[in-house]
Amino acid sequence: MEIEYCLITKTIPEWNNKRKSLYTCSIGYSPQLGLIRVYPIPIVKDFNSGFVYKLDVEKRKTDSRFRSYELIGAYENKPRYMKIRPYNYSMLWRYIKDEQSKSISELNKRKDSIGLIPLKDYRLYWDNSSRYVNTDQLGLFEDAEIKDFTKYTKDSRTKEARILFKDADGKHDLQYNEWGIYEFGRKFGNNPDAFRYTKNATHVLVGNMLQFQSTWMALKTLNLHNQVVKTPSQIEIFQ
Repeated sequence: MEIEYCLITKTIPEWNNKRKSLYTCSIGYSPQLGLIRVYPIPIVKDFNSGFVYKLDVEKRKTDSRFRSYELIGAYENKPRYMKIRPYNYSMLWRYIKDEQSKSISELNKRKDSIGLIPLKDYRLYWDNSSRYVNTDQLGLFEDAEIKDFTKYTKDSRTKEARILFKDADGKHDLQYNEWGIYEFGRKFGNNPDAFRYTKNATHVLVGNMLQFQSTWMALKTLNLHNQVVKTPSQIEIFQ
């Protein structure tokens, strides 16, 4: 199935043991399918948030969540996608406003796997990572391939990004899995500057885990209300 896909965010990559390769997961909006996740996404330089793509996708057979799709050709290193145009995040509101939920419990109740939750009080911060693997030590005993791929994953990070926020249920403290935040930490250190673009957010995009579907992670904060609309063409993402 060919779709248009407005890429909103990508998560920090994970190692796929079955395929012996590194993949990331993306979240985006399609006028054909709505708000969906597309996995796997190979580690490529020209598949970035803030752009609209044409993708060939199919429903993931190993994932029962109704919002989960697979990028055709990704496992064969021939992913079928084409970059179309950039977009501004302020354009998203008209497309995803109906995806809002009051709380994570509401998402669980309706067995959803991606949600958009309004933010009032929130804070992003770095915390110690329970997944940290010392890759320098690993290099003494294991294949060098392990040391190479872990630099992109959580396994080599001493810190993990987290977000504290309130919804209709109360307080939550979730992992914040946006890849760009971790790349900043890898290149420049785990300091508050990594969160400089998360200020004044109105919503947080969240997604659950396949194996533990009542466990949620934050995927991206978004500012969806501060739009200046002058002409209809300025709020069109899909043409």
